Amino acid sequence: MRCLARKMSAFVLLAALICSGRVEAVDYANSCFFSQSLNLDLVNAAEVSSVPLNVLVLENFSSHGEPIGTIEWIGAGAALLGETALPCSLAGASFQLLIHSNVNNAPGLIYYDEIITPNFEPLDETVRFLGVDLPLYRFQANLSREVVLFNGWVSISRADGGGCEFLWVQSPDGDQYSYRGILNFLNPASVDYTLCLSPAEAVEPVDELAIKARQLLEIFSTADTNESGTLGVSEAQLSGIGLFRTEFFELDLNGNNQVNIAELHARAGLGVVHTADTNGNKRFDLPELMRLIQIYNTGGYRCAPSPGDTEDGFEVSYRGARGVDNGCAPNDSDYQGVADGQISLGELLRALQLYNLGGHYDCGAAGEDGFCAQESVISPDE
Repeated sequence: MRCLARKMSAFVLLAALICSGRVEAVDYANSCFFSQSLNLDLVNAAEVSSVPLNVLVLENFSSHGEPIGTIEWIGAGAALLGETALPCSLAGASFQLLIHSNVNNAPGLIYYDEIITPNFEPLDETVRFLGVDLPLYRFQANLSREVVLFNGWVSISRADGGGCEFLWVQSPDGDQYSYRGILNFLNPASVDYTLCLSPAEAVEPVDELAIKARQLLEIFSTADTNESGTLGVSEAQLSGIGLFRTEFFELDLNGNNQVNIAELHARAGLGVVHTADTNGNKRFDLPELMRLIQIYNTGGYRCAPSPGDTEDGFEVSYRGARGVDNGCAPNDSDYQGVADGQISLGELLRALQLYNLGGHYDCGAAGEDGFCAQESVISPDE
């Protein structure tokens, strides 16, 4: 396909056509409520949009009342050298993002104005511009505040200098209506540009109680001043983590006014200490090892109705129904392959190893079961 290019000056529209080989439509990273995609088989052109060159491109949109939090678009970078161009990187480049209101199907007042440095990723395609192959990039920027406009216009342009100009790639989607030209002298055009509008990325709320549950697991043996293997409300509140009385009763899942290791595990959603380490002292004591031997001898375990009902949150299954099908996490010793509600001989020997070495700590993938052995300054059952 033949590529055409028009000569440009600071007082005329800066535009260029891009040619490429065959390419499929490219998806955006986010789920868009307004989308105009890239498909160079159907439309293979782009326009320079640059504040230093005094040239703007504006594309219209309809949000249907959805708040705009993230914008994506597709473009290329080119250093313009007279009748030719060289590919260049827009990494770290600043862009001016303008959102205008819509007045009589034309850009109105500026509703949003921000200088942004977008994230970008290369696409596995190149396009032909003035005889040079230019790589395409997908850009993404989060707005500093959400914008709610049922209809409007977006302008994206290179804000700073540097000699690498931004080319906004056109799209086969849309209403074939946009504006482009020099500032204060924009003309309508029968083309559309790549654009994706989506809500702000959801931010998971901080689960403060889960954090406090993890902190209690870390200091459980110290907080358990009467060495009962459980924490009462006074012990939990005096632990120094800032636990409120109401939060304690949220942790007390079986309502017995005591919180044990299994209940903290259930709320924290983390290993931190081994499920068999029911007093939380980072080592296996003999009664804890005997509990694993009991599970091994009887054929398996299953989840207790509530984690606080037993010392470790499990019931011995006596070769009957077993497993973790009611939602609790498996025993940390049930780690080989898929957790099946049983402690195998190899898994029991691993627990015996941890017992003999006197201590263990959570080390993730570095340990075969998520824990690493360490010699304790206190020998088992001393």
